[in-house]
Amino acid sequence: MEITQKFVERYFGDNFQCLYATHDNTEHVHSHILFNSVSWRTGKKYRYEKGDWAREIQPIVNELCREYSLSIQDIEVGTEEKAVKKWDKTKQGIFRWNHQISLDVEGSISFANSYDNFLKLMELKGYEIKQKNGVTFLKPMGEKRYICLTDISASYTKKL
Repeated sequence: MEITQKFVERYFGDNFQCLYATHDNTEHVHSHILFNSVSWRTGKKYRYEKGDWAREIQPIVNELCREYSLSIQDIEVGTEEKAVKKWDKTKQGIFRWNHQISLDVEGSISFANSYDNFLKLMELKGYEIKQKNGVTFLKPMGEKRYICLTDISASYTKKL
């Protein structure tokens, strides 16, 4: 728990609200970290970019492991993708943009007082926005394609 607390402090600082738990009911003691992906200080959304693990996260983990005399794992920048492919995909899970976009849309709707304000809030979360013939398209940061808002949910229309 102490190591996880130090990791959270070093990686997230006090910019994000974090909750973490450590348990030992498996073959190895490990922690889970949940955090609010929108900074309570800046309002900006946390974005994980390719290479962040090797560049930012693993060095902190290794530093903490050295402090506590635990084994370390070195991952070089650029090799992270290969390391992730080795991970058991049934444990890794599959990231679905539609689900993340839906969460971001719902969060923005709850704070918006107008459709234009909603669009601004989505931009603050890192989305590029395109509108054509009254239809709104969103492109998550780092992605190549726009997604039609009504493809996420038929209820996501300007009329509501």
